[in-house]
Amino acid sequence: MRGFPSARPYSSIWTVLAFVGAAAIYPTAVSAGSESPSVSAGARGVEQAPAGYDKYLIYIADGVYAPSEPYPDSRITGCGPSPFCDGDYFHKEIMGRDDYEIQTLEAEAKEYFRVQFGVDVDDPANAGRLVFRSFMLDPRLNYHVISASGEQVPSEGWRVRDGGWATIFVDPDGFDLGGNSSGQHVPPGTMVVFGDYNIQNVKRHKDEEGGGNSKRGPIVIRYRSIEPQLPTDRSFQCEVLHDEYGSGLVRGRVEVMMNGNERIRINAVSVITFPGFSKLFE
Repeated sequence: MRGFPSARPYSSIWTVLAFVGAAAIYPTAVSAGSESPSVSAGARGVEQAPAGYDKYLIYIADGVYAPSEPYPDSRITGCGPSPFCDGDYFHKEIMGRDDYEIQTLEAEAKEYFRVQFGVDVDDPANAGRLVFRSFMLDPRLNYHVISASGEQVPSEGWRVRDGGWATIFVDPDGFDLGGNSSGQHVPPGTMVVFGDYNIQNVKRHKDEEGGGNSKRGPIVIRYRSIEPQLPTDRSFQCEVLHDEYGSGLVRGRVEVMMNGNERIRINAVSVITFPGFSKLFE
């Protein structure tokens, strides 16, 4: 996979403006979801990217589940009460990585967290102040693509498998960041991530070579936090990278609601654009 550009600081005001801009481009994406995507795969045309962008994808998550219950597939372990499961299944089975590849990417994640956030997860002085872990997003969140430019996404969507590495700050007094985030103090529960979206069930549309309903390989998009995700703010922003689409940004927002009987309802939307900002204003 091609490499990200050098890590760099981002202004939080640009996070707000970028997310508002994305919502303006895709106003119909921000809506409440249902318990599961429709099983009807109605015919849809090929979506076009808006002026100034080469590619976009929109994901939603609309799952309803009880975090206290174990995931029904015993190969996926460690799920609940957080949205994270253990990452072994994601890295080995979904991404097809061997131990060396996993160790190499883990080292890359640690180095990025050090440069971007000034955090050395292996420093003994940080023991008990943070948690560094491999993860897979709980599949019960029902994270799936509902629209993508240049594609015919069926109404049931394309499933998004999401996993990587996370650093979660747990010090009750908070944590002072460094690196490109120097000067920021974050409260406990703040999180930064480094990982991949692996998009499943992608079919070719009729205009593609070998078109019709033939399957193609998954779309894999790497992401990394460019600013900390605060527990008091349900929005997030990450830099993304794809071998064909180049670099871009993902902006999203997550809402969690109680649904009775210890079940929660997820309502989330993520918008990815390549490039991250419109080329019309360069």
